[in-house]
Amino acid sequence: AKLEQAMSTRFDTRIRVVGASRTDSGVHANGQVAHFDIPIQKINELESESQREKVEYQLNRLLPQDIRVRKIEGAPEPCPVLIRDPLSGAEQWEVKPWHSIHSS
Repeated sequence: AKLEQAMSTRFDTRIRVVGASRTDSGVHANGQVAHFDIPIQKINELESESQREKVEYQLNRLLPQDIRVRKIEGAPEPCPVLIRDPLSGAEQWEVKPWHSIHSS
């Protein structure tokens, strides 16, 4: 909730953060990964490494000391995939996440 509040304040719009699940015993939050989407109008604020570092700094100023943003990175674009029905031959485009196509 605090990370969402800080991000929503920084980007001046409601931001939803989705964290990676860590359920194993004794895990530490160091290295925790989260995903968030920002409006396309704000994407230019994260284009360069120096801009991302500035946003990291700004977010950390808004967060309590025990919560830190260590690095912001862009995610690959979703990949459009053509799905063809083998029986009817009908074709349909579907958007798949990059990792679902490129991971084994």
